Amino acid sequence: AQAAILVFDLTSYQSFDDLDAWLEEFKNEAPDNAVVILVGNKADLTEKIEVDPDEIKAFANAHKINYYQTSAKDSLGIDTMLNELLSIIPKRNVYSTK
Repeated sequence: AQAAILVFDLTSYQSFDDLDAWLEEFKNEAPDNAVVILVGNKADLTEKIEVDPDEIKAFANAHKINYYQTSAKDSLGIDTMLNELLSIIPKRNVYSTK
């Protein structure tokens, strides 16, 4: 794969906690220059959010990946996230392999 969208549920801390394992698995299989972005979904459920924004920012910064909040229900942020992903992929040499 040339890209990954790491999606977690903003209303489930466990889904955020699982990101390290998912990211490591992807990096083990993907080319070194593969694109990864982080997406926190269910942003529409503001009163149920369990993941601290500072933790999300720290994770994204530590792994040098962009973070987007989305709501699949309301289509919030999805176009922005996908457009960003599509703009990044062509800038990388997608033909290089590990």
